[in-house]
Amino acid sequence: MGRSHTIKLHRAHTHLKELGARIEEWKQSAGKSVFGETDPEDPGYQIFYFQNDPIPPEKLSSTIGDVVQNLRASLDHLCFELATAYTGRLSKKQEKNVRFPIYRSEAEFREGTAELLGLIGSEAGAILQRMQPYYTRPDKGPEWDMLWQLQELVIADQRESLTVVNSVVGRWSIESIVPVEFDPAGVWFRTGIPPKGRAPIARLPLLPEGTENEVMRKVMASLDVSLGAPPSPPAGDPTYEVLLDITVYIRSRVFKVLEPLLPPSKPEE
Repeated sequence: MGRSHTIKLHRAHTHLKELGARIEEWKQSAGKSVFGETDPEDPGYQIFYFQNDPIPPEKLSSTIGDVVQNLRASLDHLCFELATAYTGRLSKKQEKNVRFPIYRSEAEFREGTAELLGLIGSEAGAILQRMQPYYTRPDKGPEWDMLWQLQELVIADQRESLTVVNSVVGRWSIESIVPVEFDPAGVWFRTGIPPKGRAPIARLPLLPEGTENEVMRKVMASLDVSLGAPPSPPAGDPTYEVLLDITVYIRSRVFKVLEPLLPPSKPEE
């Protein structure tokens, strides 16, 4: 049997594959269409909307929760293994202080890891500090860090089931029929929308009569599942892709650096 942290990560990946399959199944059954209407504020323009009626199944929320909880558990298990590798058998009191730290500031990190750092050693402690959201993303802020996104998703899931909604991504190619002077920069649009309703995906100049069908063939939209209102990542980002990125980050950026500090695994009998 593998180490407990890898088992938890594997379990998270299993739930993630299940989530991906359920999302694809829902997308195949979801009704969707693209249509245009004259812009009420400027009759010289037309707004194209994406319409979607079905609501993603509620079971998606519980599967997302399974993914994020197992991802978080994989980090905690790794931290526990680091502690037992450095300190040896832990007391019940020491065990309570062993949890993978994820903090927004250096002050919070130092206060929250006072006991932990003595249990895992200076080498592991220095690595953990360099992994903190305040350290990895000083340019954009902790909320852009993968581990901080996971932390907030875990907390949100512990309070209530994570809300999922539809996400729409509009794409079109209409250079051949729009005016030459029209600059399409900035008109591509992604939005998270309520479970039922429509979302604007394009605002284009009113085109010559008879070209509507050509436009409709070129204005396209894709449907995905996003989180309703999480602190991070922003609403509208495809949930599966976000969780996959976090999973890969943990495996390649966390485990890869910290696992060499663990003793060799015992061969399976």
